[in-house]
Amino acid sequence: MCLIWRISVRTACRDVILRNVFGSVEEGLSALGINSIELYLPRDLKVFSGHNLEYELSDFKNYLSEHNIEVNSILIANDFRETDYVVKAVNIASRLGVRVVRIDTIVKEIKGYSLEDYIRLSIEWLRELEGEVRDVALAVENHGYISNREDYLDALFREFPEAFLGLTLDTGNFYWYGYPLSKVYEVIEKFANRVKHTHVKNAVTECKEKWRKPGEVTMTPIYEGDVDLKRIVSILKKYGYHGDLTIEDESLGRYNALGKKYILIRDTRYLNKLCRL
Repeated sequence: MCLIWRISVRTACRDVILRNVFGSVEEGLSALGINSIELYLPRDLKVFSGHNLEYELSDFKNYLSEHNIEVNSILIANDFRETDYVVKAVNIASRLGVRVVRIDTIVKEIKGYSLEDYIRLSIEWLRELEGEVRDVALAVENHGYISNREDYLDALFREFPEAFLGLTLDTGNFYWYGYPLSKVYEVIEKFANRVKHTHVKNAVTECKEKWRKPGEVTMTPIYEGDVDLKRIVSILKKYGYHGDLTIEDESLGRYNALGKKYILIRDTRYLNKLCRL
């Protein structure tokens, strides 16, 4: 008898998108027919439900249970070396039973700095954090002008174990940064065994197989665009990924209120199909 094991992934959405489009996280999850979110944790630690997680974590856990909401990851918008903010987020994640915290390292270019400088500074900071992080993985996002660079990510992942440092894979950001489409798939496969969490988006450009400047794309709904998300999900599953496909549709700003809802519903249906592959 031959048993075929399927790697399970599920569709999720960023809480900030649900609030912005549907008015509340609860309404958004109901409309999309899903229950998993990425939780944005601001510096004041007050989340979408109004709970301050420094003081009201137990109440928030009860709230999640009552509304059947699952938190697949925590997102913080740290400005590089905000160590205290990161450590607080890790502690909160651990107490919530969440195993991934999405972080930034260096996003913006610094005048006079080389790639080696960015790598050195990032490794120094991550070394500071390594002793503070237990039972939770930090997942740096390929985001902005530095951490979309293949050599930068490669250097970080060579330096730190997978249990401590992984990747929040943004499916559109390598393309946004300027990689040719074929190179996007190559880089994603290279780092697939480090993926802890995802941001799913899509984009188009006329110059699909040429190196471009950052930003020379137009964002599209997830179910459209040049990036073959079916191929990316297949790559992730091949490397054992069993986490979220979290919607981060950056085309929504071009549409009216009704259009945004329609697109998110179609995004969700499309990703649900990919999850079942």
